[in-house]
Amino acid sequence: HNGLWAGLCSGNAMSPLLWTDGGQYPLLDPSTPVGQNMLNHYSYLSTFVRALPLLGDPQLVKASPTYTVGGLSGWGRRMGGSANNWGFVWTQSTTGSNITGGTLRQTGLVAGKYTVEWYNPYSGSRVGPSTLVSTTTVNIGTQRKPVYQVRLNLPIPNAGVADLAVRFGIDASKVPTIVPLASTLALSVQAKSSAATEESVSATSASDDTASSCGLGSGAIALVMTLTLLLRLRSAKQ
Repeated sequence: HNGLWAGLCSGNAMSPLLWTDGGQYPLLDPSTPVGQNMLNHYSYLSTFVRALPLLGDPQLVKASPTYTVGGLSGWGRRMGGSANNWGFVWTQSTTGSNITGGTLRQTGLVAGKYTVEWYNPYSGSRVGPSTLVSTTTVNIGTQRKPVYQVRLNLPIPNAGVADLAVRFGIDASKVPTIVPLASTLALSVQAKSSAATEESVSATSASDDTASSCGLGSGAIALVMTLTLLLRLRSAKQ
């Protein structure tokens, strides 16, 4: 669980292969309780990642969230460059106890109203409804030399778990609604069925084309052989 989320939020190109520890590759076997549990956590991560736009964008930078209460640490990525308008963070209790509140502060974003969606990494479901949160601007410098900073303050819900994930975007399209896993699997099966049908049709078409080509080729060979035989008979008579 921790390895999967740490891999995503640190910007790695892939998840750490913790299931290979000690050569125990059968740990991902769905016929075993441990294997099925691990596969479930992969599906929870997949549901969260599926709604992230431009995940491989080279402008993604470290999010570096801070918190108003102790005992919390967070990692994530946000859009940098000229956009700075969306990101995601994974917040974890440093004591192993459930998160009971506090506020996540994210900087480096453009001012505006953000759609925010909290996510339970242990169930693959959203925590509460999506909310709209406006940024605030604070002076982190002095009165004579002000330095203004845009902050996005996100109250952390109490979901009864030791870590939570959150997505935020200045446009609602940046944080699409989570699709339930059952619906996702149904769509996947439907897509695979459609793909199989298309493949079958393509194979039939290709077979028909091949058959036609073979028929045309056989006819041409027969014609050539017939003409050759006629020429030989004519030569013999002469």
